[in-house]
Amino acid sequence: AEQYAIEKRFVRKDGTTCWAHVRTSVVRDGPGVPLYMIAVVEDVTERRRAQSELAARAHELRRLLDSAPDVISRFDRE
Repeated sequence: AEQYAIEKRFVRKDGTTCWAHVRTSVVRDGPGVPLYMIAVVEDVTERRRAQSELAARAHELRRLLDSAPDVISRFDRE
């Protein structure tokens, strides 16, 4: 069976977006003639949102830690 997978964004009729992981397979007979296709669509909107939030928090933490030596050295001097 030939397989294909992609993660893509869909726009609903109401204008909101959702993300889905789409997997497809072509099922063939013995000589290789395509018989039918199977598709599995998994809503991954919440996972994508959580990953985005985690990346934003990691960026903020990195920015905070990068400035920490300046704050600590000022505190030690006072």
